[in-house]
Amino acid sequence: MKSILLASTFLLATGGAGMAADAVASDQVAVPYNWTGLYAGVHGGYSWGSGEGPYPDSAGIRFETAYPEAQGGLLGAQVGYNHQWGSLVLFVG
Repeated sequence: MKSILLASTFLLATGGAGMAADAVASDQVAVPYNWTGLYAGVHGGYSWGSGEGPYPDSAGIRFETAYPEAQGGLLGAQVGYNHQWGSLVLFVG
């Protein structure tokens, strides 16, 4: 069992060096992302629910209800503008 562990450790430790031996240096420089620009979007949702049974009011008195049901939707939109100034991003939205 120790020999399997030793062999596995050796293979894992030396495998990366063999692949890196033929690596070629890249001349490409990563361009930083620019957050400046206009954005817009929409969002929406829907919810439903129901309840049953006695509910206490604020005075602690229980009262019966007729199975209340609630449902409704939501729809909206947003528009804004970002301006990147160095490492700082300013926004209006």
